[in-house]
Amino acid sequence: MGPGALSEMLGTFNGMFRPEEHPELLIGLESADDAAVYKVSDELAIIFTVDFLTPVVDDPFAYGAIAAANSMSDVYAMGGRVALALNVACFPDDLPIEIPGAILRGGAEKIAEAGAVLAGGHTLIDKEPKYGLAVMGLVHPDRILTKGNARPGDALLLGKPLGTGMVTSAAVGEVAEDKHIRAATDSMLHLNEHASVIAIECKATSCTDVTGFGLIGHALEIAKNSGVCLHIYTENLPFLPGSREYADKWLFPGGTCRNIDAFLPRVSVETGIEEELVRLLHTPETSGGLLMTIPANHLTIAMELASKHGENLFHIGEVKEGTGVLLE
Repeated sequence: MGPGALSEMLGTFNGMFRPEEHPELLIGLESADDAAVYKVSDELAIIFTVDFLTPVVDDPFAYGAIAAANSMSDVYAMGGRVALALNVACFPDDLPIEIPGAILRGGAEKIAEAGAVLAGGHTLIDKEPKYGLAVMGLVHPDRILTKGNARPGDALLLGKPLGTGMVTSAAVGEVAEDKHIRAATDSMLHLNEHASVIAIECKATSCTDVTGFGLIGHALEIAKNSGVCLHIYTENLPFLPGSREYADKWLFPGGTCRNIDAFLPRVSVETGIEEELVRLLHTPETSGGLLMTIPANHLTIAMELASKHGENLFHIGEVKEGTGVLLE
């Protein structure tokens, strides 16, 4: 199912939902944010999300850990901390037991790294392995990060280099260099926990994580929900080793074309920007970084906090009046 069909289906569900009947549901289908948020008290709200992946690397332990990091990322994008997780898994019935064991162990260790509790889950038999988590996070109701409050003048920041989808696609084609696969794996394994703390400390006005819709798709979500235009400075964009090289060879995954069909009509591209780069920015990412907007006067402190926490944080653009995304 492509992004356009998904939006249409969600629109149908939105018409069935009556927010006035559920005042405790602070964020649901109507806002197209990264997770649902349910208010428990004046001091506590629950963030709830689910995500799972087919294998993105050959190592089953790393795959499990990456899928877990990817699943928990939505909680960090909403400004919360991860509290509880349940496994969601599908495995072929003829798969050697050591492989599912390694996948689940990788997920469990990543959950433990987040300081959360793994409390069970559900497994089905399927032809292709799939693994992820249903995740519960906690957040103060007054400190929820959403996609809808970016303001003209804000700085646009990205928390991880781009290119995981490009490198893993090249790996599937058996043309990726080992050092490039290692760098992409390390990036996907990295939790967005500290980046979320920085977003909160720096009064982020909007936040999301960059995953299946690529940088452009997720930037457009912020632009649409906030009623602004995101100007992205392509010369400031960070990329994983090898990703630009594989893009130049047109080793794009199938999801890139679907994203281009859905998103490119709302993107303005300045003359001179290569088509390969535009496609790379539409390429799906796995366990990508947080994309956030913060007041411009908090930019220096954001960079200082990133250095303190050993985080990557890149100033990739700014928010201006208008609509959509401008690549310049």
